[in-house]
Formats: sequence, structure tokens, C-alpha cells
Amino acid sequence: EDIYRPPDKKVLLQMNCNICHRYDSLTPGADYINYAKKLIKEKGCRACHKINGRGGVIGPDLTYEGDKSPEQFDYSRVGGKKSVFAWHVAHFKNPKMVSPESIMPEMGFTSREAIALTLLMLSWKKVNLPPEYYPQSYTALADLPTPEEIEKERQMREGEGAFFVNKGCFVCHSISVFGIESAAKIGPDLSNAVEDVPSRFGKTLENFIKEPTGTMSIVLGSQIMLSDEEKAQVVELLTKAYEKYRKQQLTSKP
Repeated sequence: EDIYRPPDKKVLLQMNCNICHRYDSLTPGADYINYAKKLIKEKGCRACHKINGRGGVIGPDLTYEGDKSPEQFDYSRVGGKKSVFAWHVAHFKNPKMVSPESIMPEMGFTSREAIALTLLMLSWKKVNLPPEYYPQSYTALADLPTPEEIEKERQMREGEGAFFVNKGCFVCHSISVFGIESAAKIGPDLSNAVEDVPSRFGKTLENFIKEPTGTMSIVLGSQIMLSDEEKAQVVELLTKAYEKYRKQQLTSKP
């Protein structure tokens, strides 16, 4: 199976239909597109990427990703047929293999998931059509968050762990004792970082935050820049989180 090519011409029709139906959560007959939209929510892609005006800024804005010209991509590390479609599929499967400077982690996408997401992204184009061309169900041409999403974000941004949300740490890490849930869950839950960091890295949490190693040295060196005061705040907050974590562990034991 050549995953670097669309499965058949019908899926390309789904991609083209979504140019107008981009704000639909479900579009009849567009199975790949519907699946990809579900993945966008489940995998927390907006934590890093801005899509339709909403999302983070750690990764590139994907709102009009489909408008990029083929010349903007480096195909030297892409197998199979060299195309924009192939580039995106390969990048979803293994970001750093395709683009070594990419900070996107490997998400473990299956071939079907990578294909679906690629079709969706290539449908995100800027078009100017008369209002009557759009589905009549649209009350506004916008991708609006659900009331549940709004409330969850409010709770995380106003709660005890607001610092980690505002700094973008929650993209990869949950802090469950503070009610912070990472959609991607790439890194460990930081609720017990005080205990976990020494066992992993042989350093105290304070020393690790000051002199991180591995992936965190890249993240804290180029993406999430912290002042000395903010580093001290991280240690203080995670120490508080660990105290809550230990209390929960003790009370949960019979």
C-alpha cells in the first residue's frame, strides 16, 4: 500500500467539499474529513496550532495550510511520489524525519489517521464565496468553541495551575491535581514531578529546571523561555502539586 498517495479519487472530492464545509463537525459522505476533525479535538492540535483563529502559537498557523504552493516544501526526505500530499502524510507519521528542525513530537498516527489529517489540512484554503454558497446551517462563518470547551478552558486558566496553561506546558503535560489535562499527553503528569524527576534524571526538580537535559533542554531553551523568578515559581507550584498528590495517594489507600 502506498500511503503517500490518496487512497482513491473520491477522497479528493471530500477534500474539495470541505473548502465550503470547513465549519461542519460532520459532513454526510465525508468520512475521512469527519474522522480528521474528530482527531483534531482528541489529539489537542489547537494546543500548539492556531486553526480558524483559535489555538496556540508554538506551532505554525494552519488556518490556510492548503494555500501553500508545492515549492514551499522540501521533499528530500519523503518516500514515494514527491507531492504536498506525501509530505504531509510523512510529516504526520514522523515529523523530525521529514523536517529535522521541527519541534512537533511523534504522535503515533496510523496511516489512516495521517491520510485523513492531510486531506483536512489541504482543504483549508482561503476562498471568497457569496453567503448563499455556504451551508444554510451556518449561523456564522466561524469555528466556535462549544460551551463545554469554553468552561474547561476557563477552569484551567483560572485554577491553581494557570501558570502552566499560560506558558504552554499543558500542551505536553497534564497536572491532574490542578485539574489540568493535556490532550496530547506526550510527557508525564507533573503532579508528582518532585519525585519523578530525580528518578528519571538523577537531579532534584530545582536543579533540573535550572539545567534541563534531553528534550526539555530544547523546549526551555527555545520555546518556553522562563526567567529565574518563573523557574522558582515552577518549583514552588510543582512542590505544592506534589503535596496534593501525596495526600490523594494516602487517602486512596485502604
